[in-house]
Amino acid sequence: MYRNKIIRGLEPGPDWLLQENGEEKEKEEEEEESDTNTENHKHLYGLLSRGGKSVLYLVYSALLIAEFCLWIQAKPDFMTVGLCVLPVILLPSLYTLFSLTRKRLYMGTATLLLLPPSPLGIITVLVYRSFRGDNTYRWSIKSRMAGLLQSCLMSFPLIVLSFSDFVETVFRAPTIDTENITSCLVERRLELYAVVVSLINLIIAATRFNERLTGAPVKYLVGIPFLISNILFRIVGFGLLFSLFDVEWKLMCVGILVCIGVLSVLLATPCTRCSMRSMRAASLSLPGVLMPLGYTGDKTLGHSSTGWKLIFINVVGSLTIFSIVIHTVITEFLPQSLTVYPRLDMVRPLAAMELIFKIQGRELSLEMPEFEVQLQSDEPAKLMVTLSKHELRLLSVIVPGLLVLTILPFTVLRILLIGWKCGLQKNESHHEYNLNLNTNRAMDVGRACCTVVCSLFGLFSSLIFIMIMTTASLSVIAAS
Repeated sequence: MYRNKIIRGLEPGPDWLLQENGEEKEKEEEEEESDTNTENHKHLYGLLSRGGKSVLYLVYSALLIAEFCLWIQAKPDFMTVGLCVLPVILLPSLYTLFSLTRKRLYMGTATLLLLPPSPLGIITVLVYRSFRGDNTYRWSIKSRMAGLLQSCLMSFPLIVLSFSDFVETVFRAPTIDTENITSCLVERRLELYAVVVSLINLIIAATRFNERLTGAPVKYLVGIPFLISNILFRIVGFGLLFSLFDVEWKLMCVGILVCIGVLSVLLATPCTRCSMRSMRAASLSLPGVLMPLGYTGDKTLGHSSTGWKLIFINVVGSLTIFSIVIHTVITEFLPQSLTVYPRLDMVRPLAAMELIFKIQGRELSLEMPEFEVQLQSDEPAKLMVTLSKHELRLLSVIVPGLLVLTILPFTVLRILLIGWKCGLQKNESHHEYNLNLNTNRAMDVGRACCTVVCSLFGLFSSLIFIMIMTTASLSVIAAS
């Protein structure tokens, strides 16, 4: 009885109930305001993301149109026009065959691929659907595959043909003449612009196909440098191969590269069905001759599940073949003399100075004011350097070695970071941090050390390469 009386005496009164109801209403109003604010932020973020995607697709479509127009205007011959029209002919037929293997026939997408330059129709649909906020997943997959095929059928062969013509004009002469090189680059300025646009398109297409599921830090710091270094090395190798070697050597090297591509895909695809394995080998091995493809495990785009095997076999095989090609070019085809034409037009201001000479106890002093030294000449000077056979052999070992050392760090980094995401994370407590370090400590520390070493080495090599290319481009601009 006494306990019941105490409990009844502690029952809340009507004032307390009114106060509690008022606080609940305030909380509900605050929650409603926060919900409306989050909805507004989501709506604004959706509008910005849709606008950003549509702008990126518009830029990509403008890049395709610029590449198509620049090549036709720079080299209006049969080979260039044929390669520009080749994706318009092959992509609709390839997509029709692919849809028939899925027991469906998509004529709408095949019709869009007939619009030159070929993936422009699909990119236009992507711009429209992304601006409206519709689902663009299927169309994005189609655009990635079509863009890759277009770059392999058009961009890469046109770059290799242009580089082959340039190599023939330089190496067929008895001496390497820098004035001839600069005049050739100035005359083919429009073609040089087309090569740069095609190279950008090639890198974008390879990145969109390979790095779809990769995080932004790994994509921009490791994936794109890995692709750029491998693509440039293979462009140089194919250009030297097709411009200076005989037909038998060309067929042998291309056949070996195709076999390496097929072997890399077969070893990296642990598939039980032979038909699926052979189809994947056929679809990835031929474009894999031009660049590393399908190593991140993206099953939607047909990637291999064990990408490190594919990268290792593909990259090591291409480095071996093209290093032998570059070694042979330097020892057999490179002229032994180099002619440089430095200009003598120079204006050099000199500050005021005082010269004191002491000769046998006598002191002579000469005070000179500020003055300028001017050198003017109608014709440049001529400097000729001749290399011996021993020096050419050393150069044939040093140049491929430097190129390989530039590519290997990004290759090792890409193998180490397959399936890994890098980002900022909040520090944990000291106890949890020690527990996490105890698990797989040796493997994580080894991976981290290899990542740091390869990233630093790759950074230094890329800086040296950028400095060399900047110096060469500035010399061409100054000569023009």
